[in-house]
Amino acid sequence: MKQWLKFMFVIILIIPFIVSAEEVEDNYVKVAETVKYFKTTSIFNNSSVMRDTDFAEMSSITVEVSEEEFNNAPTETEPVGPINGSRTYTQTETTYKRLTTTIETDATYYRYTTNLYWKNIPRVRSYDIIAIGHYNDVELWSSQNIIFEQDYCENAYSCYYSSSRTNVVKEYGTAAVFHLPNDSLISLEQTLTFTVKKAGNYVVDYQVAAGDYAHATSNTIASLAANNLRIGVGGLILPDVIYDIYDTTPAAIADWSGTW
Repeated sequence: MKQWLKFMFVIILIIPFIVSAEEVEDNYVKVAETVKYFKTTSIFNNSSVMRDTDFAEMSSITVEVSEEEFNNAPTETEPVGPINGSRTYTQTETTYKRLTTTIETDATYYRYTTNLYWKNIPRVRSYDIIAIGHYNDVELWSSQNIIFEQDYCENAYSCYYSSSRTNVVKEYGTAAVFHLPNDSLISLEQTLTFTVKKAGNYVVDYQVAAGDYAHATSNTIASLAANNLRIGVGGLILPDVIYDIYDTTPAAIADWSGTW
């Protein structure tokens, strides 16, 4: 009986700390959110021994679609096969993605978050980019404040997350460059979050958080993407040196107006 009472006493002591932690998290209130749905159609060609990461994109196009089309789209990706028994492979791939951007505040700072959810798992697995652009009247609160998480499942019982990435901090935004998992997956999503503060001693009455994503359509290296990308209030800006090897998704822009 004494051991049971001692256990209950410990539980009672830690409950306030658990509630306190939840209250700290709940201090951030969502003040803006934008959700976009996209469909990307790509044509791949490969004349070598076929592997998912060997594909090189010939052409692709991304268009915004309705939530209804996104919800009704199939999740399966058609298998790739040879043409007429040759070693040349041509395949059309269609992927659907949902991009969500939010602005939250605790009345002292503002927090920007963007999340990309893949309805279809892409075949090419290289170094992708997720970013949030903003005006330069706000700035990253701290480099330690950048949170990136990649969540994926191989099956219903084997799910993982990774925070491995290269941070890219610019005057007009922050990005994370990371490698997609090479495993056979049934789900995949990425999230980038960071907190901003005022860049000067003045009133901020308008904010933009431009969540954006760029998917590598052929093999590349992390430094190539990280060293050359730019970020603006409209999202990612890819220079010519990497533009042709990425399929860019239009930004999901959340905006807020008020007094800060």
